[in-house]
Amino acid sequence: TLTLDDPKNTDAAYYENSKPLLKKEMIELIKTSPDLEDLRKQNVTFKYSYQDLNKKPVLELVITPNDYQ
Repeated sequence: TLTLDDPKNTDAAYYENSKPLLKKEMIELIKTSPDLEDLRKQNVTFKYSYQDLNKKPVLELVITPNDYQ
């Protein structure tokens, strides 16, 4: 859940503009996290779904093995 923004004041474009940076950060986390090592070895596709404070879906990230290997 994205909690830093007031959903009444944030439009869909805000989240779409944040997507490249957030995806880059998540790829780095997947590459370096010891906790995710087994999943990396299995070539898992990670899917992150984000919601605003009202539980409304606002962003989805899909990170494939090609992204993190």
